[in-house]
Amino acid sequence: IQDNISLQLNVQNLTDKTYFTKAYASHYASIAPGRSTTLALNVKF
Repeated sequence: IQDNISLQLNVQNLTDKTYFTKAYASHYASIAPGRSTTLALNVKF
């Protein structure tokens, strides 16, 4: 955009696949969050 302004796009789990973040011995697992995005506008002055 300009020298002091920038855009930043972050994507977590881009393919939106189901996977587990934690697994326990008691036959329990935590499913990870689905796709999420964050758009940021950074300004330096």
